[in-house]
Amino acid sequence: MKINLIVLPFEENVKSPPICLGYIGALIEQENEVKIIDLNFEDKIPDSNLNIVTTTTVDYYNCPLLNMNVIDKWLDKISKLHAKTAILGPHVTTIPEYFVKYADFLVIGEPEITVKELVSALNRKKSLNSIRGIYYKKGKKVIKNKPREPIKNLDDLPFPERSLMNIKQYVNPVLKQSQYTMIISSRGCPYRCTYCYMGVYGHFWRARSAENVVKELIEIRRKYNIKEIVFRDDMFSFDKKRVIEICEGILKNKLDISWSCQTRADNLNEEIIKKMRDSGCYNISLGIESGSQKILDNLRKGISLEQIKKVIALCKKYGIRIRGYFIIGCPHETIKTIEETFKFAKELDLDYFMLSIMTPYPDTPLYEEALNKKIIKERSWDEALRCAGQINTEFTFDQLLELKRKLYFRYYLRPGYIINRVMQGKFDVLFHGFFPFIRQFFKKKFRGKEL
Repeated sequence: MKINLIVLPFEENVKSPPICLGYIGALIEQENEVKIIDLNFEDKIPDSNLNIVTTTTVDYYNCPLLNMNVIDKWLDKISKLHAKTAILGPHVTTIPEYFVKYADFLVIGEPEITVKELVSALNRKKSLNSIRGIYYKKGKKVIKNKPREPIKNLDDLPFPERSLMNIKQYVNPVLKQSQYTMIISSRGCPYRCTYCYMGVYGHFWRARSAENVVKELIEIRRKYNIKEIVFRDDMFSFDKKRVIEICEGILKNKLDISWSCQTRADNLNEEIIKKMRDSGCYNISLGIESGSQKILDNLRKGISLEQIKKVIALCKKYGIRIRGYFIIGCPHETIKTIEETFKFAKELDLDYFMLSIMTPYPDTPLYEEALNKKIIKERSWDEALRCAGQINTEFTFDQLLELKRKLYFRYYLRPGYIINRVMQGKFDVLFHGFFPFIRQFFKKKFRGKEL
């Protein structure tokens, strides 16, 4: 069977490799003719028997883009091609009923094993009624199968088939080396923050073994000659022992890579920060969210400002750059708490200051509370965008957008930020870091949607 694995286009500065489709490709390519079609770079879809579409790449699984106009446009176009259509991703996982009109099959939740079983059944013309995690059409009727449990042993999955991707087109100017790839070494997050979307991977944290991760790193380095790695886990350092084993594997095999990751401040300590630095880690992304302890507590973040300060001081001690993610427009946000957030970010003197407007994603406690209070009118992704920054705040969305622009300018153009980077020799941070952020302020887009 000829199968296209399709990535829908999205308006973001950085286009990331579709690792989620790489996993699926690795599972089905032996019995099928498989191509990955990234519509961020291509505009033609080859003839096929089956088009499998992801509404977003894996790095947006927990903060889905809300460019529903683009998603609708392309799904409508793809559904009219002479091929069956399957759709996966966070959008269809959470509100599948909306997407039935575009597809023969909907893949709900973690997609890899579900797609493998679906393709196998289609090839063999077998019944689909035992395949967990799908919706499918039978005549005019939509059949909803039982949900699929999360994959317990991630080591059972093959490595993503990167040969199906045009690796050279995926670049990120903020990284040390612009050409890079991503690794998912764990899935899920056990924490219960009110705003975080976990519809695909869930709250059940699962990790690949350190040995399995190092084997993939060896393949990336020796087969593809890629030296820049982004670990796209929500919680890379949740198991500190595993992190140390991964770092030791990198050093033992002399992989000579530079890498970055995302985690929580309370899952770091000096031992693993040093070990990470020694094995090539130079940048850590932290979800800090607010400089107001009251706001953090309201969000059920489960972390203190003091913990954040201590860990960032340790990262600086070992020369690791920090990308701090913040949110404005949180429930009960005021000008005072936003100013506290800005002052906290300045005090931390982060290399990268990233600011978002609170967006209530479906299936999060924040969204469900707003739905119950009739602030959100109906369960839809469009409502998530309409109510961004509007849940129990005193602001309009336009006011928050203007505040966001002003805070970026105030942070990046202050003399202390520029002088400190010059004195530390971080000219690449100045050139590749804040200039792209400054440029994006003039784009009228939010979460991928034209404003």
